[in-house]
Amino acid sequence: MKNRERKFAGVLVLTMAVVLSASLVLAGPGGWGRGMGYGGGGPGMGMGMGMGQGGYPYAGSLTPEQSQKIQALQESFLKEITPLQNQLFTSKTELRTLWSAAKPDKEQIMAKQNEINALRQQLQERATQHQFEIRSIVGQ
Repeated sequence: MKNRERKFAGVLVLTMAVVLSASLVLAGPGGWGRGMGYGGGGPGMGMGMGMGQGGYPYAGSLTPEQSQKIQALQESFLKEITPLQNQLFTSKTELRTLWSAAKPDKEQIMAKQNEINALRQQLQERATQHQFEIRSIVGQ
């Protein structure tokens, strides 16, 4: 029983790490300073259903095989989204730089914002796919 508890704890910790890292990247480094009012992701921009919202209610009933499959999926998911998260961070930084110009270029800013939106959409779609993959393992 202790081995099963350790595996469950490992899956739980890994899941929390995925949710936390995704939240931090999607939220960005904060606002733009006084007066701009733009703070990043906004409501609903997380990685899907989190732990406090019913993310993995079945985690206590996993077999060791299911636990291993889910852990492998989560590791693969992290490897897949890390480049997208890095691109998103870089694009947000570039957007802030564009806005800080003496005369901000509307076309460049709009193009950069579209790029950011596309990256966010890719991350959200991949997170949704990940949820379905996990549910297929658990049989839900």
